[in-house]
Amino acid sequence: ILFEISHGAKIYDNVLYENGWGRRDPSGGSWQAAIHITDSRNAEIYNNTLAWNKGNISVTRSNRGSTLYNDVYGNYVHDNSILSKDYASSLAYNAGGRTHALAWVDKWDGKLYASGKNNRGFSNDYYFATSENSTIPRFMWGGLGNAITSLSTFNATPGEEQGRYMSQSEKDALIKSKGIPALPEH
Repeated sequence: ILFEISHGAKIYDNVLYENGWGRRDPSGGSWQAAIHITDSRNAEIYNNTLAWNKGNISVTRSNRGSTLYNDVYGNYVHDNSILSKDYASSLAYNAGGRTHALAWVDKWDGKLYASGKNNRGFSNDYYFATSENSTIPRFMWGGLGNAITSLSTFNATPGEEQGRYMSQSEKDALIKSKGIPALPEH
């Protein structure tokens, strides 16, 4: 789902899995997301179930050459369920093309992260089969150089507050109720 150069979307109640694997992305993994909000304002992404995608949710800002398009604000990502895998990669820690469960990516001057822009995440649930690893990023907030490996660190940013990891039994119940594959194909 791509929402680009627009205003006022509500993206909700979708079930999205195994998306984005055929696309190469040199720009922070954002273009491989199952839900991608780019250079837009006041988009609300909620109550979606995302599983085994190359990237899951991304909100991005780039230089489109117009004040109207460059002002990205009021985007709210909340109450989504995201099942992912930690993909080992030869790519650098902060390289484009890394997978992320939730990524906020400003490819220009960092204004996406300004507190007055009110871009934020809240109460998203995440599932990974493995424990956190300090060399494999799961989230992004604060620019391409700020890939984040731990949920507690991500929760300390506006990009996610009160996010939590799902248990194995919660994940199993979710995949059964949504009819999605229990394991990733990739």
